[in-house]
Amino acid sequence: MLFPSAKFIHILRNPNAVARSLMKFSQAGDAGRDYSEPEAYATWQRMTESILTGELAFGNKKVLRILYEDLVKNLEITFRKCLNFVGEQFSPDCLLPLREKINSSNIDPVKLTSPNPKSGKGAKANHFYQSILNEKSVSVPDIDAQKYLADQFQKSAQTANTDSKSMLSKVIGKLYRSLKFNRNHKL
Repeated sequence: MLFPSAKFIHILRNPNAVARSLMKFSQAGDAGRDYSEPEAYATWQRMTESILTGELAFGNKKVLRILYEDLVKNLEITFRKCLNFVGEQFSPDCLLPLREKINSSNIDPVKLTSPNPKSGKGAKANHFYQSILNEKSVSVPDIDAQKYLADQFQKSAQTANTDSKSMLSKVIGKLYRSLKFNRNHKL
């Protein structure tokens, strides 16, 4: 693994909230364009599938999944859980920057168009979301998922500009050596 002591926190958010946000994405500054409803749901699904592959690859000792809704409703409890996961102590001061909600897109939530969770892509995304909520986190890292991620990384590195390729090839080499080591040893 490139950063063996790294830990990741996956904040899983309801696909309807993400789709609603992406459908007004152009109002978030230089972020880009508004997504159509099917594109918004498909984007949530694609990104969520990718991070779930990461969860499978590295297991729950490296990846903690929290729900966005828990972060909003139970901030202190959820924040304590995150800090505990990364081995840090909680201090009430940690919550000070989070007292004020910042809506960087300046979008009036009342004026947001609500996506249809029963539409084709919406229904698929919501079904997938419910299945995620019902499953347990993966405790043992999966070597095949690690190899898949390394392969995906290598494919994206092949499209990188020439200046970056030498650095990326070193990273990929290290990742493959790590995978070879992990196949012969328990993580």
